[in-house]
Amino acid sequence: MALSYSKICFVKTAWSEEYQGQDVFGRHEHIKKYRDGHERFNFKPGPDGKFYGYIPPHKTPDDAKGWLVIFVAASTNDNGRTFGPLLPVGWFENAEFVSQQERPEYKIDKQFPASLDETKYLYSVVSEHAFLIPNELRHMPLPEQHGRKLGMASKVDVRSSDPKTRSEQWRLDYAKYAEDLLKKLRPREGTTLISTHKKAIDANVKAEDPSNRGYASSEHRRAVEKAAEAFAKKTFHADFHIKDVTNENLGYDFHLKRRKGNCEIFLEIKGTSGSKPMFYLTRNELRCLAANRSRFHLFLVTNALSSDLQGELFTACRVEACFDLEPLSYQAIPKRAPIP
Repeated sequence: MALSYSKICFVKTAWSEEYQGQDVFGRHEHIKKYRDGHERFNFKPGPDGKFYGYIPPHKTPDDAKGWLVIFVAASTNDNGRTFGPLLPVGWFENAEFVSQQERPEYKIDKQFPASLDETKYLYSVVSEHAFLIPNELRHMPLPEQHGRKLGMASKVDVRSSDPKTRSEQWRLDYAKYAEDLLKKLRPREGTTLISTHKKAIDANVKAEDPSNRGYASSEHRRAVEKAAEAFAKKTFHADFHIKDVTNENLGYDFHLKRRKGNCEIFLEIKGTSGSKPMFYLTRNELRCLAANRSRFHLFLVTNALSSDLQGELFTACRVEACFDLEPLSYQAIPKRAPIP
């Protein structure tokens, strides 16, 4: 697919490493004080697998569909105490602008979090294709020869049907910058899932190899994890209400409650970039399996970083029947001193 975008805009947003619900950082007083804003979910897949991003109040264009949206944020390396230049953090392709609406999670999950002021998180642009630039690749400064052209605006069009976007030199340079950015970082054709590292996009990336005790990079593992979670949501959202509890250290990732009936599942999600079904269990996850045998299920996603990813659901009994669980490490703690 050739890189050709007839409508390109730049959007200023708050800074986050993942935009999956973590704290966000920015110069805006509310964000600076509370580290909270609608932007915190900008790259989190919704229940239907689409991406729902927030843009501060702006005029919705008449030609609202088919945009390449480049998100930029003021860089920070010290937990939001100081800020650097605006850098690209990700983009939406073939995006559509809409009036501000509540995120779709609220329609199916009553437990989805609200903002600190108890309002629901909003979105104003939606896309089926998004790419999140990892921290280590956020190093392409915006065109410097034109100064701070983005100014105070939250959204700036640099290519559109408006004649001025085709004639003003600074807009032409920004549009070329956007295309150069995508040429450098865009995943190869056939990959539609959000990515957190350019190497993880390649389906031929070397898979984890536990037999040789080889360990993938943290970026690779994070990409596999996010892809597996997104695929699990797509798989189960039609039949279950999904509550994401990945940050609560419960021994599983999603709490599923069937839309019709009282069935509840504690779903642990595992993924691998290879085709061989394998995974690692933590001690906490193993305890959860043993303590909740009727409700604990494991969803294993193979080929997680390719377009041919597949998932298989295992009950606790099937996990034990199908896999040998081998301890890989031991914790060493000082022995008690002998009693004299």
